[in-house]
Amino acid sequence: MHLLRSSILCVVLLASTAGSALLAQEWGAQALALTPDGLRSPDGMWALHRTRDGLVLVDGAGTPHGAPLAIDTLAEAQWSPDSTAVALTSSDGGAVGTWSYRILRATRNDLLAVSDSRAVARVFRSRPGGCKDETPNVAVAGWVSVGTLLIIAEAPPHSSCRDMGQVRAYTVTREGAIRRRHSLEAVRRGYPQLLGARLLTKYLWAS
Repeated sequence: MHLLRSSILCVVLLASTAGSALLAQEWGAQALALTPDGLRSPDGMWALHRTRDGLVLVDGAGTPHGAPLAIDTLAEAQWSPDSTAVALTSSDGGAVGTWSYRILRATRNDLLAVSDSRAVARVFRSRPGGCKDETPNVAVAGWVSVGTLLIIAEAPPHSSCRDMGQVRAYTVTREGAIRRRHSLEAVRRGYPQLLGARLLTKYLWAS
């Protein structure tokens, strides 16, 4: 156990010093921050650019498509493996704000909303012992396949909830259908390559 925790700590420290690569974001190890330079899709056909007006979808020729999409200051994004959709996780108040996610489909006309975090938040809050007084953090850890994501729900660590800091995970389709619930231990075993610094730090103290 000591060796495991030391190894995880090394990963967290390396992630926090990754510099401009911005790998191992808050929730997803493969997520990247959104910048004016653009976040290019795997097939190179699209890029997401952060501007003063919001998030802009640009094609390979540099032509923007659709109106800018409003986005919170702290955000991370992951393109789907087939480059047709992007998972966007953002906070409304910095690292201690409320996190939520949106799945957006890239089209020739615009970024179209496909699903968001509300269904997972509702299920998480309704679980036995769940806190119904505060909105949970719900974020994307990563894409499990072309059409499925690993979603993390967390009771706010800084809150009045008795279960503050507790985590559950769900595999969810890009359209928002919840397929399966996972425990913290199951996520640690099954999806270690997807987990960002916030979740790796939790595992240092998990029993």
